[in-house]
This record gives sequence, C-alpha cells and structure tokens, in this order.
Amino acid sequence: MDSSLISKKVVKVHAHCLFPLSTNGKYSFKFGSWKLIEHNNFIAIFETNIDINNPELHREYYKLLNKLECILSAVYLIDFIPKRIDYFEIEKLSDLTRNEQIRLVTIFGNKPFVPTTIEHEAHRSFSSMGMVHMFLKAQRGINYSAPTQDIKTLYEFLNEHTNIANSTGLIREGYWNLNYLNQNQLYGYFNEYSLRSAILLIVSGLENIFTKGAKQEIIYQFSTIGSIYYDRFVTNDYFNQFDNVKKIPSRDFRIILKKLYDIRSAIAHGSSGFLGSKIKETNEIFCRMGMRQVQYKNIQLLRANALMLFSFLQPHIHGIIVQAKEKLSMGGEIIEDTFIN
Repeated sequence: MDSSLISKKVVKVHAHCLFPLSTNGKYSFKFGSWKLIEHNNFIAIFETNIDINNPELHREYYKLLNKLECILSAVYLIDFIPKRIDYFEIEKLSDLTRNEQIRLVTIFGNKPFVPTTIEHEAHRSFSSMGMVHMFLKAQRGINYSAPTQDIKTLYEFLNEHTNIANSTGLIREGYWNLNYLNQNQLYGYFNEYSLRSAILLIVSGLENIFTKGAKQEIIYQFSTIGSIYYDRFVTNDYFNQFDNVKKIPSRDFRIILKKLYDIRSAIAHGSSGFLGSKIKETNEIFCRMGMRQVQYKNIQLLRANALMLFSFLQPHIHGIIVQAKEKLSMGGEIIEDTFIN
C-alpha cells in the first residue's frame, strides 16, 4: 500500500531524563520537536509527538534521539553537570492495539517494570553532579539557570555537527560515570573498570574531535591539535566563572593531552593504565596540574587524585568545545591555519 494513503495516528512520547541541577533554577524551552514540560532539581521530562503509522518510524526515532542528546549536551556544556536519558514512556500506551504497543515498545523501550521511588531517582541523579559546580563562583546564585539563548546556540551547533555532538556525548557519559564513582567511592567497592571505561569515553570523545578520522600520527595530532584549539580559542576570561581556575600554559596542556592519550591506549590494549602500568605518565599529569605526585602503593590517594584530576580538567575541556566550536570541524587543517594566521 502507498504509504501516503496511510492515515496518521499521533501519540505523545515522554523522555524521562536524569537532569541534576546545583541550583533552584527553572528552565522553559522547546528545541526542535522536544518541549520541556516538567523538571525539578533531579528529573526533567521532555515531550514530543510521533506518528505511529509512519513506515520510517525507526529512522524518526534516531532523529528524535539525536536531537534530545544535543539538548542534554548543550545544557551540560554550560552547567558542567552530566545529564542522561533514563527511559521513554508512551502516553496512553494501553489504549493502542497490541501490534502498535509491540512496535512502539520495540523501538522506544518502556518505563521500568519495577517502579522507582523519588528518593532513588534523586540519588541516581545527584550522584552524577561531580565537583566542578563547587568551583563555580557564588555569583551565579541559588536560582541560576543557563540562559536559554546560550543553550539554543550550542544545541543548534551540535545538531548541525554530528561528529562533535557524538563526541560531546561520549565525554558527557564519561563524566557521568566518573562522578557517580566519585560520589559512591566512600560507601562501597571502588570499581576500577568504571574508572578505565570513563577515561576511554572522555579521551575517545576528544580524539574524535581533534583528529577527525586521521589514520597516522594519532598521538601527535591529538596533543598538537588539541593544544592549538586550547591556546588559540580558549580565553582567560572564560575561567572567570570559576574560583581558582586559570588557563593552563600551552606546553603543559599539550603534554597533558599526550600523556592522557598514552594512558587511554594502554587501557584500550588491556592494561590497568591510570592506576597501573602508566603511573609515570599519571604522575606527570598530576604535576602539571599542580597536584601532588603519588606512589603506586598508595592506592587510596591515587584513586582520589585520579577522580579529582578529571574534575580539574573538565572546565578546560568544555572551554575548547564552547569557545572553539566554529573551528572544531577543521581537524588537522587547524595546524596549517595556525601557521598562516
């Protein structure tokens, strides 16, 4: 049957997101087809409409998903607190036919079978906040919320540049895992695999941005291009929103990136990396970030330093994405552009 002859049947989809905030600020916006309809300090619900008779519904799902991820990344780049999609819920799902229910749940999933309490959602959400918001100056105020126009600008940029959006998503997920590990390390087992996977996500996200598909001299390109973006485009004024955070000298930042890539490669090839075979590289990063070097046998301090290091690095990573965004798509061409200009 001609798909144009199939009548539309529109239903609402709600995206429940873990959306922690460090203030009592309120958001109200609509980007693309996603409208924020409800939020508090730890949960946000976005709403959109879909045609369940659309023969290309699976493709529409990925478009909607990517746009929602861009929204979450845009807010994250400004407030430094990772956000995450928790689940989708189809409004009035029970009113649909069995076949329609199966099709929608197969694509969008469904709300958890075991009901979650408000307390459980709050714990999961706040566990991802991390420490960076503690560095932010108090002038933001308890009712601060990121300006809608700033979120829109970043959303439109990410929506237009898929590679950078996907890379930012990897970094955001890496920081979610790191922050959750940091929050819970005092109360249970320190899962070093979680630390390794978070490092892989963060450094791989940066690699996708800096090297843009390069096949050779990856370490050189990663550290050189990353440091060029940082040195040329990230301003000292960007760090005025923080207490005691200053721009890192260019040479130090390049070496930090190189050592991070060494550690990432070691982890990717089966080493314990940060907490194991690359202790020399780890300590050099600590030193260049003004942190205390740690002996390998001091496991507890090494873990704490590793988590703190990435909190210290987060403003600098965000600064590159936010302030160099118009040039990030150049990849390796930024080297030639730097010499010309």
